[in-house]
Amino acid sequence: MKRAALLPLFLLAAAPAQAFELTGGSVGVGYSGYTSNLLKNVDKTTLDGQLELSFGDLVSVQADLGFANFGFDDGEGHNIALHGIYHLGFDTSAGLYLGRDKVGDDSATLTGLEIAHKMGPVGLEGYVTYANDSNFNGLVGGAEASYGISDSLDLGVRWDRANIDNFDLTRLSLVGEYDLPSGLALTGEIGSAKFNGAGSEPFFGIGAKMNFGSNGGTTFRDRSLLDLVPGL
Repeated sequence: MKRAALLPLFLLAAAPAQAFELTGGSVGVGYSGYTSNLLKNVDKTTLDGQLELSFGDLVSVQADLGFANFGFDDGEGHNIALHGIYHLGFDTSAGLYLGRDKVGDDSATLTGLEIAHKMGPVGLEGYVTYANDSNFNGLVGGAEASYGISDSLDLGVRWDRANIDNFDLTRLSLVGEYDLPSGLALTGEIGSAKFNGAGSEPFFGIGAKMNFGSNGGTTFRDRSLLDLVPGL
């Protein structure tokens, strides 16, 4: 897996020596939390951005950067990641990524594989991440399917599963994105999260983002652990 972490850089080095093109990106804000009284003070506010550069028709590189503030203790976290993407065809892309999450004095290195496929109005995406630092290690995986109801509205379902030492999480949610005429997109998510085999906790997420570039966004979503856990 350590060798796999270097592959995004190898893909960039292997790209033809030509001018790059900005094909997509986004800047967004978000807020997530829980609906139960037990976790009503557990919430999170985020600011994040993504950028994708294309080096010809086959290879592109995506960069992610995000910041989070946690309401329950006023703590802060941030993440950064780099994806090396190979476009297998017009509708299918595969990627390898390397990222770093940091919350307070704790940090984790993330490496993983991802794939995305489009079939008309249907979009499919899946990933597997290996997360580790000096104190823990484990795997995270997930998938997302979306359907374009119209030119401005996408609805979908998202599932994620994490098993990192003593931390166990399963989350399932409905997601949506609505594009306004101004170019701003409103996002929403409702679902349930189950921690360490305990009962499920209902959660929600709302946000707004501006997509740009010829692709109207990036190939893949952010892979940070900060994006995985609602409110945390």
